[in-house]
Amino acid sequence: MNDLDLSIINAVQGVGDGLIPFMRFISIVFEKPYLYLLIFLFIYWCWDQRAGIKVFIYLETAFLINNILKIFIRQKRPFLIDPDVKNWSGNGGMFDFAMPSGHAQATSAFFIPIAKFFRTKLVWIIAVFIILLVGIDRIYLGLHMPSQVLAGWLISILIIIFVEKFEPGIGRFIKKSHPVLIYGLIFFISLFFVSLGVYNFFAYGETALIKAQPLQSYDAIENIIQTSGLFAGFLSGAFLVSGNKKFNVRDAWKNRILRFVISTVLFAVLYLLSKVLLGFIADFTLLVLTSYLVWVLNGFLVTYFLTHLFLKIKILK
Repeated sequence: MNDLDLSIINAVQGVGDGLIPFMRFISIVFEKPYLYLLIFLFIYWCWDQRAGIKVFIYLETAFLINNILKIFIRQKRPFLIDPDVKNWSGNGGMFDFAMPSGHAQATSAFFIPIAKFFRTKLVWIIAVFIILLVGIDRIYLGLHMPSQVLAGWLISILIIIFVEKFEPGIGRFIKKSHPVLIYGLIFFISLFFVSLGVYNFFAYGETALIKAQPLQSYDAIENIIQTSGLFAGFLSGAFLVSGNKKFNVRDAWKNRILRFVISTVLFAVLYLLSKVLLGFIADFTLLVLTSYLVWVLNGFLVTYFLTHLFLKIKILK
């Protein structure tokens, strides 16, 4: 940690501990996937499916790259590096790394594309406010250095620029390619990230930890497994159900609200069932495989199954 990082952290934490409850709340809100999923489901089922897919790709790509970089770089939290930094998070961060900031990367990869899609001054103000607030929050709690937050922002911006630059070419490639090739590429990318995360975990000599504490070992790569599975399931389901069809999701608000509520409830039920199922598994390898397949299924059901359900009950055309 350089002197500039430490000086900024000390200055931010120098405002006192009165903001700890609020900052912990902000950290939790943007750490868990719930808020992101609610906003995504609203965009996908109530506003614009194409925009929803793009936002999903930005967010999932950011999550995947962030988790891989953290495992490779393995930079500790600032409070574990310098005793002058206070840990106000209430979390020791034992099985997690800090470079780049996942919160900073996720919020910027998610809210910048949303602001670009809606193109209103108010949405841009809200997006920038959330991104800056979450970045300051992570520094205030002692969980990230400013350089780690900045790295998260920059990586997300690069992801957005890259996807937008090559989107037309990718679209033409998808239209010309056989569906089997597209599904193969989706799962290849997904499993590549899973393999890279698991391999790197073993490469750093974590075998003894896996045997002694399989559940805690799984926690270290859980985000990669879940994100990779959701990436494969959602995109394959969306691609399979769409083809050349275009569904009108900007219909009567009654239908929009019904689709949003049903999709939210279904995903919540699937998530809870997944947690219960995985809770019975104590073997590390079986836990990784089962978790991946469960999250593939979750993503697939939310797109493919729900599309057919909504068509059948006539709340989608």
